[in-house]
Amino acid sequence: MIHKLSFISFIQSLRRFFVHFLILIILEKEVFFRFILKAMLNNIVDK
Repeated sequence: MIHKLSFISFIQSLRRFFVHFLILIILEKEVFFRFILKAMLNNIVDK
């Protein structure tokens, strides 16, 4: 059984991580999408 307090703290940390992730995407959108495209192209080339 999961303790309610630890579950709440887990959700709060998850939310904090999600917010930081969103800010990162908004700030580094161009670099982020370029990185994803490069990774996808590498996967296609590898296969």
